Amino acid sequence: MIFLKKIDRIEIKRNGKIYKYFERIKEVGQILISNGKKENDQIWNIIEGDFESSAKVLREKNPGRIEEKRSHFVKIAIPERIGQPGLFCVYLPTDHETDLPFHINADFFPS
Repeated sequence: MIFLKKIDRIEIKRNGKIYKYFERIKEVGQILISNGKKENDQIWNIIEGDFESSAKVLREKNPGRIEEKRSHFVKIAIPERIGQPGLFCVYLPTDHETDLPFHINADFFPS
């Protein structure tokens, strides 16, 4: 949920009743993911960047391989409590670990 743009709450229901929920609360430079139990709260520090000039060079070197819709913005989410391996994300996590203790979100192109 860290990098999603429009979803701030997810509910899991069983027989019509909320079984679990997760909520994203945005602050300046931080995101809190909570399930209502303080001890489970996850705080992520967010660093944003932009590689517009490099993206332009990559597109020129690879005509037709990188769609114009691909964004040149990148976000890094650093957890306050280190514990899980970092992943490459395209708004949702992929299976690709970064071998770093934080998540990286960007519009990657598979080719």
